[in-house]
Amino acid sequence: MSEQNKLLAQLDRYWECLRCGRVIDDPATAKDLGKAGLGWGEMISCPKCGERGSKERFPDARFRPLFEMLVECFQLKREILVLILAQTTFEAMLRDLMAGLLYRRECHDDITFAITNTLRDTSTTERFIKELTGETVHGLFKEVGFKDNSSNFQTNPQ
Repeated sequence: MSEQNKLLAQLDRYWECLRCGRVIDDPATAKDLGKAGLGWGEMISCPKCGERGSKERFPDARFRPLFEMLVECFQLKREILVLILAQTTFEAMLRDLMAGLLYRRECHDDITFAITNTLRDTSTTERFIKELTGETVHGLFKEVGFKDNSSNFQTNPQ
């Protein structure tokens, strides 16, 4: 397996519970979910809510091209491109997180669209997420294993 594929394989370890939004970072659970096939892990409990419902890979597959570009630029030692792509990916995933939070609160699609388009800067989005969840974005990062990396992103650790 190439170094690039090893780095990209790290994406396969995270899953999201579609009921509560918990990002599951457990190698054994990820392995079981990877083998679950068409059942999408319906027999595997979420460690947070206990639900045996559907789960999906996290981050969403549409982010994979960004991660592939990140790895390629990293290998080419194009640091500024890595930084730009990392911030772009972070902002897109933060927006996705916010949309998921609103969806789980049964917010209408039109309202979700209006909110996500209104909250353009990262700090405002972070304050909004804290209002919805009671947790900071840094706290959410720590829950999924980014204990040392969360400070590398442009956020407000409040």
